[in-house]
Amino acid sequence: MKTVLNMRIRTNSQTKATIRREIQSSMIPFPGLIIEDGHESEIKNVVFNVEGDYYFVTLSPDNLESEAEVDSVKIMYKERGWTIVGE
Repeated sequence: MKTVLNMRIRTNSQTKATIRREIQSSMIPFPGLIIEDGHESEIKNVVFNVEGDYYFVTLSPDNLESEAEVDSVKIMYKERGWTIVGE
């Protein structure tokens, strides 16, 4: 089933980017499950969209130490198949 992963990249509690990735999986996501894709992130919320027949999963944010890391982290996620929302 299609699963849409959604995560924020943040520094100092400010969102610098929102990233998204669609995957096909037989896994049923649930809060507390850890997803590893460049960085471990915990599932915080799951919504099942009945009409679209997919799960929308909100992950804990990737909290960076400094703004200097943002561009390189965005590139890393893009190389792993994530898209930057709004780009």
